[in-house]
This record gives sequence, structure tokens and C-alpha cells, in this order.
Amino acid sequence: MRAASLPRARRVLAEARDYEEQLRSVAQIAIPEVADWCAVSVLDDAGVLHEVATARSDEGQRELGAEISRRFPPDPSADRGTYGVARSGETAFVREITDEMLEAGIPDPEHLDLIRRLGLRSVIIAALKARGRTFGTLSLASAESGRLFESPDVQFAEQLAARAGMAIDNARAKAAGHEAVC
Repeated sequence: MRAASLPRARRVLAEARDYEEQLRSVAQIAIPEVADWCAVSVLDDAGVLHEVATARSDEGQRELGAEISRRFPPDPSADRGTYGVARSGETAFVREITDEMLEAGIPDPEHLDLIRRLGLRSVIIAALKARGRTFGTLSLASAESGRLFESPDVQFAEQLAARAGMAIDNARAKAAGHEAVC
């Protein structure tokens, strides 16, 4: 399924009218064949990540995810997670999320309870990059499927993020009146 998703990604990205539509399309590409959840976040000029597109195989969990994002946004100074990947440009991969990991990383009991309700099993966060610049992240997670990501899933996420990054950067350049790079 991963192999079929990348050509589809190329097609979807090429057909989208603007980069916001591209972001929404990218979030849908891996669902449900590869991941149960996908989020695309973009850095603004102040270095703040904004989740601009999400897709979930379980629509009921979408509201829970939105509540967590609203009530407990990621810490911009964090060395891990989406901000860590946005700063470093390096992929983060947790093959199996354990309850011990959650307890160690989430000190607030209410936040911990909400995260547990998501049922996360595995996560990959890849950087959206183009022209030597990182400008966001693509996050894939497994939950209700019970899947644990493996190396081919990490490669898929990185390739999808690279294609999305270039397409989005081209759309932004075109909107600003610059020539796109293929």
C-alpha cells in the first residue's frame, strides 16, 4: 500500500489549486492504508507551528485530538515532538508507545488521560523541507489499528514529507511570483 500511495501523492499534489489544499490532500494520502492519523503542521514567520490539516480513520477521535491540541498545545521549546523535528529537520520515530513513556513525558494528569484515550501505539514525525529549509512537519500515528510502524513506514513518511514539502514550497513561490522548482 505504501508504494501505491506515493504516486497518488504526486498526482494529488500536482492537481491541488493552492498549498492549503495540498496540505489537506497530503493528510488524507496515508489514511487508512498506512496510518490511523495524519497531521500536517506549518511554521509561521515567528516559528510557531500551526496544525493546518488532519485526517483520521476514526472520525470520533478527531474531536478528541482537536481538544488535546487546543488545551495542551506543543511546547515550542521542546527538544522532542513536532518542534524538535521542525528545528532539527530530523525524523522522530517511536515504534511502540508504552504507558511508561506517556507517564514520563506528560506530567499533567488530565492531559495524560486524554492522550491515553487516543490509544496511540506508534508515531513518526517527518520534516517538511524544501531548498534546504524546514518549514513544518508531517506526523503519522497508529492507534485503533494496533499497527506498529517499521522502517519502511519511516521511509514512506520521509518521502511523502519531501514531496509535500517541495510541492508546497513551489506553490508558495508561485503565489509570491517566483519560479517553481521541480
